Amino acid sequence: MSVWSVIVAAGKGERFGSYKPLLKIGDRYMLEYSVETISNNKRIEGIVVVCLSSYIQTIRELLKKYEKVKYVIPGGQFRQDSVRKGVLKVPENIEFVMVHDAARPFVSEDIIERAINAAMEKGSCVVCLGVNDTVKRVENNLIKETLDRNSIFLAQTPQIFRRQDLICAFENATAKRLVFTDESSLMEFQGFYPYMIPGDKTNIKITYPDDLLLAKSFLKESLDLGLSEKENYEDSKAKRERNYFIGIGEDIHSFDKERPLYLGGVLIPFDKGLKGHSDADVLLHALIDALLGAAGMDDIGTLFPDTDPKYQGISSLTLLHNVSTIIYSKGFKIQNIDMVVFAEKPKIRPYKAEIISVISNVLSIDKTKINLKGKTAEGLGFVGKEEGIYAKAVVLLTKEG
Repeated sequence: MSVWSVIVAAGKGERFGSYKPLLKIGDRYMLEYSVETISNNKRIEGIVVVCLSSYIQTIRELLKKYEKVKYVIPGGQFRQDSVRKGVLKVPENIEFVMVHDAARPFVSEDIIERAINAAMEKGSCVVCLGVNDTVKRVENNLIKETLDRNSIFLAQTPQIFRRQDLICAFENATAKRLVFTDESSLMEFQGFYPYMIPGDKTNIKITYPDDLLLAKSFLKESLDLGLSEKENYEDSKAKRERNYFIGIGEDIHSFDKERPLYLGGVLIPFDKGLKGHSDADVLLHALIDALLGAAGMDDIGTLFPDTDPKYQGISSLTLLHNVSTIIYSKGFKIQNIDMVVFAEKPKIRPYKAEIISVISNVLSIDKTKINLKGKTAEGLGFVGKEEGIYAKAVVLLTKEG
């Protein structure tokens, strides 16, 4: 399946105070960072850069060394207009268009690769970041409502959709004189439900002058770690060696008649739940520890201590999402997950498919990479006496290095 990218660099930078794409960060202009990273992906066949008309010649000269940059064109009045113009420049035979904001210069190759994989499998992809803090709805400085942060995500770019779907959505919005702030909301208006994958906190958007200080700090940290020197993509690919990392996680919780039972992120109809500081999802806790162990990190209790009130009753799906964001940002990829739940009751088999589906969605991996088994203890010990549930997980991560 074919993919082109539209990089949006047409904002005037009114909140920032100047035209951001041509600001220097380190030894390069902001725009160059995302152009280079996107160019490095072998499945991206072409790039359209949409910029302010007054800077077209400057940007064409700046980007002429990037062979995949096929067009540099002027933008429109709104971001939506600029993206539409860029998409119309993409050849008609191209199936997918990846839209990315030039104001996010540090998008990683891993995010781009995962986003393309998800789009090709699910038909679309929007990179999003979870919310860790408690979320409030406020009117006139008064808190009206506390929202469920487990269902709230911050949209980033890249966002990937089929070219023809985007064009139809743009035509519909133009006809109705509607303006949307990103492609996801545009497609949602069409009745389309985009597929989401976890983003990365380092994929920052530079909007205000203070954000530039954060970007320079991030770049300095990368330089200190020796990450700023980039080889030719194909040469470095040939030199890479795939490393394998195995992690094992175990957890055990006693029953509590006053609590609901969650296993693998699924609410199980049962007469008792599990005792714990969070939602006590013993299966996800084992999986989280396996992921952290494979990545060489501290365990779940260290990362999310039960002495911290903010984790009281928290959904373990939120913890799993946060952990996956961390390990993906470190360059790891999940290759396989194998899990076992030991319980006399309830039986796991009726909920197996739903649990696998939930975990697959949170981790943005294919269901075929996840296995789950249910076992009894044959009446022996803690589990056999029906005093609680024990779970175990093994994961295999890979990392190119």
